Amino acid sequence: MNMTRFKLAAKAARRKLADDKGIAAIEFGLLAPFLFLMFFGLVDLTSYISVTRKATSSSAVLGDLVAQNGAPFPAASINDYFNAVNMIHADLEPNTIRAEIHVYRMFNNAPQLRFTRTNNQGNNCSAAVNTANMPALMAAGNELIVSRVCLRHVPRMLDWRGVQSIGAAEFNVEETTITRPRVSDTVRCTDC
Repeated sequence: MNMTRFKLAAKAARRKLADDKGIAAIEFGLLAPFLFLMFFGLVDLTSYISVTRKATSSSAVLGDLVAQNGAPFPAASINDYFNAVNMIHADLEPNTIRAEIHVYRMFNNAPQLRFTRTNNQGNNCSAAVNTANMPALMAAGNELIVSRVCLRHVPRMLDWRGVQSIGAAEFNVEETTITRPRVSDTVRCTDC
């Protein structure tokens, strides 16, 4: 009789150990935070890649628009070029995007800044324009156009509904493009 009870108790214990109805919920509870973190991290990574690609594109477009001017043009038309940069970054506030145009001319075997125009928006770019390698790109009398676009990228995961959720992390995105004038050797801006 004791043996029968023992067998029944053992059978009941095996059934209880084999019952795995709650295992899936426990596994989900353990894995879900990591899966959500990975998902939102990948969303932020692709967002950052998109912002840097747009900054590269807008810097190239800005330099190219200035380089295409063959006839003398007023400085006011550069504002239209800055508007083109804002259109490329339509998903950002225009006052957060800094766009700059610098024109350098070779003088006494050194690049000299001829004029600078900026849209006076956003944060200043972090560093001055590096002119160390410019002499290799220039000849006497010709000019180089340096266009820069600088902006901040705040990951969505860190800034949810305007509230900093994890920390105050943000990334400065800066892109510089060096272009030569296309039609002539110089940029002919009348009032720059």
